Amino acid sequence: MIDTRAPSAMAAADTSGLDQAAVRELSCRKQEPAWLLALRLEAWEQFQRIPMPTQRDELWKRTSLAGLDLRPLAPYRPFGAGVVESPEQLPRELRGVARPRADVGGLLVQRDSTLAFRALAEPLARRGVLWTDLDSAVRLHPELVRARLGQLVPPGDGKFQALNAALWSGGTFVYVPRGVAVELPLQAVCSIGSPDLGLFPRTLAIIEEEAELVLVEEYLSTRGRLGQPLASVVVELFAAPASRVRYVGVQQWGAPVWHVGALRARAQRAATVTFLAAATGGRLTKQFVDVILEGDGSEAEILGLMFGDGHQHFDTYTLQEHLGSRTRSDLNIKVALRDRASSNFTGLVRVNPHATKTDANQENRNLLLSEHAKADSDPKLEILNSDIIRCSHGATVGPVEQEALFYLMSRGLPRDQAEHVLVEGFFDPVLRRVPVESVRKQLWQTVQRKLDA
Repeated sequence: MIDTRAPSAMAAADTSGLDQAAVRELSCRKQEPAWLLALRLEAWEQFQRIPMPTQRDELWKRTSLAGLDLRPLAPYRPFGAGVVESPEQLPRELRGVARPRADVGGLLVQRDSTLAFRALAEPLARRGVLWTDLDSAVRLHPELVRARLGQLVPPGDGKFQALNAALWSGGTFVYVPRGVAVELPLQAVCSIGSPDLGLFPRTLAIIEEEAELVLVEEYLSTRGRLGQPLASVVVELFAAPASRVRYVGVQQWGAPVWHVGALRARAQRAATVTFLAAATGGRLTKQFVDVILEGDGSEAEILGLMFGDGHQHFDTYTLQEHLGSRTRSDLNIKVALRDRASSNFTGLVRVNPHATKTDANQENRNLLLSEHAKADSDPKLEILNSDIIRCSHGATVGPVEQEALFYLMSRGLPRDQAEHVLVEGFFDPVLRRVPVESVRKQLWQTVQRKLDA
């Protein structure tokens, strides 16, 4: 039996060290209910039981965690200023991100482990949209959180999923009532400013029947000395019947950050889910992107954009799980690599026995801009019934097409500029799908900087 009693007194200093005492102290800091502390402690026990992934594990066979040391990580550092009322009170590098914009309906800014700024358009609040950090949602809307937290991404899924479940802090919570369309995107920004931080943001999105949502989450870090931070991210997205939801995750961490993400959505009858995962930063990025097409007539789209340079490594595992009949899924992930950067894609389309009339596709395209860059691609199909419309997959790995490069150079473009044009064209179909203009521009500027380096 797990002892859920909180410690009698709080330490004055910030929590440091990854152990059960840190889990208890974190929960006590937040004055959490006993049921949540019990979940955290159960997750901690699973974290201790699950071994660190190695390249002997199927899901990690092309990704090495050599060099990652969890021992010096601090699991919790609050934003010193607390929740501020104006973007001007945020650290300088976040003020531009948080400025009022006409193309965003709501904004959350998390600095290190806690909420720093929150804004939501008044018309959305009047229509019952809930938009806050997950810590606040536990206090204000416990009935919504308790029923779903950890249901899609349980701690038993993996070492880092368990670590997040035990130590999550801050995070994002959004609830869209039945029939409400959130026409402008809601944007959440998560940033690291402290060295050697273990950052564990968690997102819980609940979209009720016939509701609509666009959610954009960015991950940023300062340019100062950060040691070797770890970001373990979990996203759980519940799409009720006939709802429509688009989730965009943009990872632009600084060079030293290790990033492990688990994103999972469940689509019920006639629901439509789109995941767009973009990554240009960090030392190593490992992400799991799963869509469970549970209801008849549900649809899903998974889009990806990655650009690596130096010694960056990106590893993406995707699952298109077809359970209902007449379901459709499509995947299109594009990767460009230069220098000695590397990537791996493993994707599985699983068509279950009762998932008749399935239509599914996978495409992974890898562009190598250096002879030392390396990409692996392993799309898979698991078809367990014979009544399907289509199940297909394709993958390419290769350099810039020489004929296209020669054509542009013959029209007067220098080689570097011609290569830029081809890379822009390569990424454009995915870039155009980023719904917030400022995020889209910043992402493309990062790509251009990498090309010009």
